[in-house]
Amino acid sequence: MKKILFKTVVLVLISMSMWISFLFAQNISNVTIDIDNYAAEIALSLSQSKPTTMKEVLSNYCESVLDTSLKWWNVTWDNYYYAAKDSVFLYMMCHNISGDFDKYFNPKFNSKEDGFFTKSSFTGLWIVNYNTELHIDYCNSSNSLQYCDLTYHIPRIFNMIINDIFSIQQSRVYGLKTPDFDKKSIENQIDEYSFDRFNIKFCDTTDWKYPKLCKTMKTYTKSSAKLLKDLDILNYDNLYKNFGDPSYFKQCDKLYWTYKFDTLSCGLFGYGFNINHMYLWLVYNEFLYYALFVKYYNYVILNNPGLATADQKDDYLLALDYLKNKAYEFNREVNASQKAISIGMKMLSEIDVTFPLHVWFMMYQEDLLRLRDKSLYKIVTPFYTLYDKLRNVQTKE
Repeated sequence: MKKILFKTVVLVLISMSMWISFLFAQNISNVTIDIDNYAAEIALSLSQSKPTTMKEVLSNYCESVLDTSLKWWNVTWDNYYYAAKDSVFLYMMCHNISGDFDKYFNPKFNSKEDGFFTKSSFTGLWIVNYNTELHIDYCNSSNSLQYCDLTYHIPRIFNMIINDIFSIQQSRVYGLKTPDFDKKSIENQIDEYSFDRFNIKFCDTTDWKYPKLCKTMKTYTKSSAKLLKDLDILNYDNLYKNFGDPSYFKQCDKLYWTYKFDTLSCGLFGYGFNINHMYLWLVYNEFLYYALFVKYYNYVILNNPGLATADQKDDYLLALDYLKNKAYEFNREVNASQKAISIGMKMLSEIDVTFPLHVWFMMYQEDLLRLRDKSLYKIVTPFYTLYDKLRNVQTKE
């Protein structure tokens, strides 16, 4: 009877975890941004002058989107918060076009001592199209960017940012706070995670109930630390130094309804080890300004065939066909990014729900082993002996 009851409880717990994971994943994957609608709103203010170079296309977009007099500077649409000043993608583009745009962004983006980025220049991000014969880098912002392959490089910038954000969040789901740790530090991190999730400290030797689980959690933590060693853009050490303190949660929570918080820092550190609404805002804030740029870029180039490369300008149809291909490539990249974000969100939500349950089962297993070794061994052996003595060894006739 007890065995049947135990199996029933386990099945119920597993079913509940899968159902909760499914619901949460569905909520995340169904979050969409109506880029066409928002692009139509913003397009009203975009420069009506026809740009003659690709650099002007990027500059006009940055100037218009970062215009603080416009209503979408810090706005909420469909209960989601979008802030141009906090967009890493927007900063990476506009900062490389002109330093004049830096003043519009989060001041912490431009910090020299504890900046949030390990690299921010086009050269550092390997956004380069170098002509060895002319010794010219077509992607250098001092040039027109006319021969810079933006449809290849711009998606790369966005993908690097999203990969960094996902890597940081995944490491925190596993309980990691900082990848630079010694034995004591890693145990403290595990204790902080376990106390947050289970109100118990796995590695606390004063009441050491789960030594095996502590060892297993060290393996998980060390593995997740590798995610933070390979970040492309975000400087995790500086981000953690500024916002890793648990008290930062209170600040983000306090400013939640005022929409005056930092989207990047609160999205990554504002709610401890959990995936939360601020994290969603962070991801979709980046996606909005990326997709919006692509919409604007495609609109401009398709209405200005003169933006084609010099060897194609003389042939209107050839130039238009060239620009249509560029627009198609950009749209394909945006669609692929949106699908990847939805899949990534679903996977993270599943880990967020199932990993604590996995840890709980390991706790339960260690409890059973401890019960067997410390208490039940006194009666289990006699029972086994009695079984051997009393069982009927005669064959049936």
